[in-house]
Amino acid sequence: MRLDEPSSRLLWDPIRMTYPALPFQNHTWRISHHQGILTPTVLNALLFAASTYQDSRDPTQEINNYLVTNGIVPPNIREDSQQADVWRDYQQLLPELGLIPSTRGTPKIRLSPVGLSFLDGGIGFTDLMTIQAFRWQYPNGHNIQRSKGDTSSISFAEQQAAAGILIKPAALLWQVLDALATTTEPARLSAAEIEFFLIPAKTHDDVPLIVEAIRHNREIRSTVSSGQTKQRRNASDWMKRLSQTHAFHLNAEDHISLSAFSIRNLDHLRSLMTDITRPEAFWFETSDDSQSTTWSHWYGTFDAQAYPIPYTEAVDDYGSASEPDSEENEHIRAMQVRPFQWQTTEAATTNDSGTISSLYSADLSNSAHRLHDTMVRLIAETCHRKHASVFSDPATLDLLIELEDKELLIEAKSATARNLSHKIRAALGQITYYDYLRSHQTTKLRRRGIALTIGIQEDHWSKDFLTDYLDVDLISLRDGRLFTYSRSTQVSELIS
Repeated sequence: MRLDEPSSRLLWDPIRMTYPALPFQNHTWRISHHQGILTPTVLNALLFAASTYQDSRDPTQEINNYLVTNGIVPPNIREDSQQADVWRDYQQLLPELGLIPSTRGTPKIRLSPVGLSFLDGGIGFTDLMTIQAFRWQYPNGHNIQRSKGDTSSISFAEQQAAAGILIKPAALLWQVLDALATTTEPARLSAAEIEFFLIPAKTHDDVPLIVEAIRHNREIRSTVSSGQTKQRRNASDWMKRLSQTHAFHLNAEDHISLSAFSIRNLDHLRSLMTDITRPEAFWFETSDDSQSTTWSHWYGTFDAQAYPIPYTEAVDDYGSASEPDSEENEHIRAMQVRPFQWQTTEAATTNDSGTISSLYSADLSNSAHRLHDTMVRLIAETCHRKHASVFSDPATLDLLIELEDKELLIEAKSATARNLSHKIRAALGQITYYDYLRSHQTTKLRRRGIALTIGIQEDHWSKDFLTDYLDVDLISLRDGRLFTYSRSTQVSELIS
């Protein structure tokens, strides 16, 4: 029995009378069809090329040359131009991982804080794939273009929202597989089952219905298909992407199941799935004009509270390569502050977009601490635009901002949820020492500030600890822009 036509589903029992019809005609889980090339080496090379040539006169050609010359990906000569155009083919992999904003919404190539963190080695490949897979959702601000032939007056994301869709595919698969494990059925899924039973789901409340439908289908040994080749391919590509996370395993028969990692952390991940599938844990932007931009800022910035997935990779937890706060400066007994050195005149004078992605420039592409340096530039440029005097000491302090009656000392740290506690402790030690050194040079009042390249919410412990308990200003990112917690209204207004 093959169910290719929607009308044939009505022959099933009452469960099939309302499920699994698609929420609307063109609904699917859109995903790039180049998942097979994704490896740590390829992803790093794509991102490095993007960061290096983003400001070139012809960045596409420069990126193509770099990728082909270094044998990163096959040339893929296009029939129309007889030229290699690998960037055109593979660039969508980067915004799908939150590494760059979509080039449809942003004219120039720009790296996000997540992209800079990966390029700096602050987060490993599988950790990145895991966290971003569980953050990806439908609707989102990347998949907004209508399908070919779609006559709807609203975007694809708005169609999904209007249909009541609120799904995180990775979490849905995880929940369905976990539920199947409590039955007598094998806890695995094929691409056909994902295509027919999971993609039509509207919310995570559908999990029990999905599991019952899968069990019924397996009992009658029916071969299922939506009749849409694109749906099956999307399902297969989602399986490939999820197989690169810690949470899933894809076997030789192309069945996906929970990994040994998931089984070991079952209780923790069950709690996580409940938390991240709450309606308030989803992104959504009602304005069609802002969808791409707000999504890129949300998805392209790590949040201190988001997705505390147990880490297993042996990446540098403490970020010794992420910022120049190393032991060789221990002999310093005095600060040598000087006017902040702008790397380009544009950074200090013409860039008024105020986001961290827009301020990153290609001169940092060979830096070992790109994200840290970009955050420092963003704070300096923000203060400069508001007519504050900005200083630094390359050997010690990241920034010294002169206020009307006081100074603000700032130490910046690139951070992820994994190493946040350590980074805060390290920054506190440094900024306290620099405050001590500065006390021998001026009698001015001083405030201390710590800048973190991560989103910090109002109820996070770090805000209470730093701002409320220690009276240390906390500068973080919100929607790609600076957001400051401080007891000082002057500081809050200056750095925002």
